[in-house]
Amino acid sequence: MRSFESFGDFADHLVRIAAAAPVALHRGVQDAADVVLADARDEIGKYQDAIASDRGGVGLIPAWEQLAPSTEKQKERAGYPLDAPLLASGGFRDTITKSAVGLKAVVGTNDERRVWFEMGTPRMPPRAVFAPAAIRNEAKVLRILAEAAMAGLIGGDLMFVPLSSD
Repeated sequence: MRSFESFGDFADHLVRIAAAAPVALHRGVQDAADVVLADARDEIGKYQDAIASDRGGVGLIPAWEQLAPSTEKQKERAGYPLDAPLLASGGFRDTITKSAVGLKAVVGTNDERRVWFEMGTPRMPPRAVFAPAAIRNEAKVLRILAEAAMAGLIGGDLMFVPLSSD
């Protein structure tokens, strides 16, 4: 337990916390978004299993279906990797970015095909990328945010000791 020599020392501590907390939380939001970003990029080109979540009405996200033989032939003619869904030149994967402002972060892409990939089309099954990346990393994101909150509450990074090693 921490003790203070005077009310002035306690007030200084509170001012430090008030300044450190938003910075630490923002850093945590950025780090959490980095985890989701890396996972979303990493899963491009790999068949994903179905994933279920009761969060935000997501429900069941279906497993990625095998690429159609006609798609594989087109990819082979173009010299792209075979048996690698959503991966051709790597262009789509490389457009996935993050943006963090304050306590909010977005992981996504401005690629016009994103809705077709996520939701599917009459000729292409859905291959969701972003919700599965967030769901798979929920525990890690929550841990990162908890550690950031603790860092802010104890006065910032100078006193911060991570709760975990990874």
